Amino acid sequence: MKGNRKLLRQLKSHFVLLAMLAMFVVTAMVVGAINVVNYYNMLETIHGTIELISFNDGSIPGVENIHPDKPGNNRPDSGYIRQPDIHVDEETPYITRFFTVRYDDNGRVFLVNIENTASFTEETALEVAERLIESGEVKGKDGNYYYMVKQTNGVNMLIYLDCTKEFDSSRELLIISVIVAAASLIIEFILLSLFSGRMVKPAVDNINKQKVFITDASHELKTPLTIISANIEVLELTEGSNEWTESIKKQTGRMTKLVNDMVYLSKMDEGREELMVYEFELSEAIADAVLSFKAPIENKGISFESSFDEDINFYGDEAAVRQLVSILMDNALKYVDEKGVIRVTLKKKNKHSILEIFNTCESFTEEDLKHMFDRFYRVDKSRSRETGGSGIGLSVAKAIVNSQKNMSIEAKTEDYKSICFIINFK
Repeated sequence: MKGNRKLLRQLKSHFVLLAMLAMFVVTAMVVGAINVVNYYNMLETIHGTIELISFNDGSIPGVENIHPDKPGNNRPDSGYIRQPDIHVDEETPYITRFFTVRYDDNGRVFLVNIENTASFTEETALEVAERLIESGEVKGKDGNYYYMVKQTNGVNMLIYLDCTKEFDSSRELLIISVIVAAASLIIEFILLSLFSGRMVKPAVDNINKQKVFITDASHELKTPLTIISANIEVLELTEGSNEWTESIKKQTGRMTKLVNDMVYLSKMDEGREELMVYEFELSEAIADAVLSFKAPIENKGISFESSFDEDINFYGDEAAVRQLVSILMDNALKYVDEKGVIRVTLKKKNKHSILEIFNTCESFTEEDLKHMFDRFYRVDKSRSRETGGSGIGLSVAKAIVNSQKNMSIEAKTEDYKSICFIINFK
């Protein structure tokens, strides 16, 4: 039950995280698109308003004087005023705030018009105009104001448009849309948290059924394997040993180990494997586990190197650590190439201890490295059959590490012709 609850929590958290990430991306894109479109529409309106003032010689006409669809309205003698592509209504002349300053090519100001603004006096408008004239810019943005200089026959007209209202509206839309988006995400998170259990329950049930099947099948296989082993021993006592009995014993042993590993993994997944946690001497435990592999390594003619820093202690399950080292050493012995190298080092690094188990091997790929700890994944299947590998050993190693929160493991390679398993004892 404990394992089921843990699995349910993990799936719920992953589901909520992925769903919230997707909704955040979509919401951010929608909010961003709305505000970007609004910003560019605002700029078009501002530029259109300045052009309208420029076309009408420093003023905004009443709506009755604008007939953009009437034939001939663009002719100078048509009697109608040309209008840029912006919306103009009866309120436009009264809500548009701007002033104009006329000056000659020498920069001498001879007319200041502040009739359409209450924010500037003639003196302050003149100061702004002199500053912009001195800059030499004919178009741009100045704080919350946009300006443009119209040049006609030696007479220049500076149009200085107040855009504070437009910018305030744009900022207000941005703030409101962000608040609404944030509130929506919070509501979505609450709803997902409430209903995610129902959404992932079928997947959890399916995984639990698979675990139960593996556990039950493993237990059912143990009995016939035990009987086969006992019968082979009796047969060898009566008839003597031969290649057939040796082959049966070898395959039975391999099958028994596979079944035990599957049961162990199932217990680890369900949280039923109890750990005996206490402080022990890590250096001694690893050295003892490695020592049992020294003879088989030397018998294969493999170069073996080992180095262990002394007096390193660790708080954890000593039996699990010894099993972890044995699994990795067994893996190195199985897959090391002919006349290759196996190297084991344990070093103290600040408050952590690093164990590295390195071996040369036949070439493999990046894809192999990604799936190194997957269950039943084998880099070289034909080689695994020869050495008795089942592809589950590294999965057990990973499960042992995951069961202890102060450990981590990773596989690295530099040339894809060697592999190094790095265990960090924290």
